[in-house]
Amino acid sequence: MQPNRLAIVGIVAFMCCCVGCDTIHGVSRTLPLDTLPSAEAVEQAIHATPGVTEVTRRDIPPTEGWSPSKGTIHDTGFAQFACRDEASAFAVVEPKDTNQAGKQLYVSCIWMNHVPTEGELSNARGLIDRLCNSLHQRVPSIPASSSSEDKFVGIARH
Repeated sequence: MQPNRLAIVGIVAFMCCCVGCDTIHGVSRTLPLDTLPSAEAVEQAIHATPGVTEVTRRDIPPTEGWSPSKGTIHDTGFAQFACRDEASAFAVVEPKDTNQAGKQLYVSCIWMNHVPTEGELSNARGLIDRLCNSLHQRVPSIPASSSSEDKFVGIARH
């Protein structure tokens, strides 16, 4: 009877360790910026993107951290935009200035606990293309998206 209890405790302990372990899959594109565009200009460009049906803005407050090599690190706040298109692709757009990466425009489509199908991934990449093109056309300080490659997380690309 004692070995069964030990096995049960081991299984329960393993399951508890797995709780909260989410898998992340997605695609992102990061564009380096010389100047940070206004949140309003970015929001207008996202609204003008063909196929975008919904846009939500969230203001992220400044953060402060500490690094043994750099000491106190201050990152400025930024506006984060979540948007959806007609094909139900969902993207996040973040124009921000971070202490480590500098000024950048980050556009991503992420799935948690779901591996996207080729169709979902194609729709997401199409939305990222349209967003980047619209942003480049309406905000001159944002470079063309051809200056950056897509990065994949948890997705094997051949």
